[in-house]
Amino acid sequence: MSSKTTKAVSTLRISSPDTPHRQSHRTAQRFLSFCSSRRRRSGSTGAQIDALADSLIKDGVAIGCVVGTFRAGETQFPGQGKTRKRSSQAPDGRTIYEIGSISTVFTGVLLADMSLRADVKLDDPLQSCMPNSVKVSVTHGRSITLENLATHTSGLPRLPDNLGPMDPANPHVDYTVQKMMTFLLQHDLR
Repeated sequence: MSSKTTKAVSTLRISSPDTPHRQSHRTAQRFLSFCSSRRRRSGSTGAQIDALADSLIKDGVAIGCVVGTFRAGETQFPGQGKTRKRSSQAPDGRTIYEIGSISTVFTGVLLADMSLRADVKLDDPLQSCMPNSVKVSVTHGRSITLENLATHTSGLPRLPDNLGPMDPANPHVDYTVQKMMTFLLQHDLR
């Protein structure tokens, strides 16, 4: 992307069981490809984004989406669709999305940037980033490092054993910071 124009994409509820899988992915691929493209075809970028977002919603790939744009010093976050299936509320720049696994990519990019600026080192222990009141377990003299977290080699399980969701369809909604801190203290690394 050029430094003059930046595009960011967030989609809500990416899949729909009644949508042809291949068509949904093609539409999403066109949309993401457009947003990351360095060259723009002639015509209104806003109109092109609107058309692609409308396709995502019409094809059932997303219930709603927000595309943030920055151009000529102005930031906009227009929303398309709605925030939930049974809602009439349109999403906007303040809409909170559960982005799932893509957060791993964002976190990795931020860690790489912080490492390049020497704000952190990849071999820094996770404990060094935690408040003093939080203790991360050490097993067999081994501490979890930032690199371990970024490369999925920390020894932590995919899901914490104290998750116990009240809503299995949204297992993280009631998982508190305190529960996470308790888990980090008590879990034995493998």
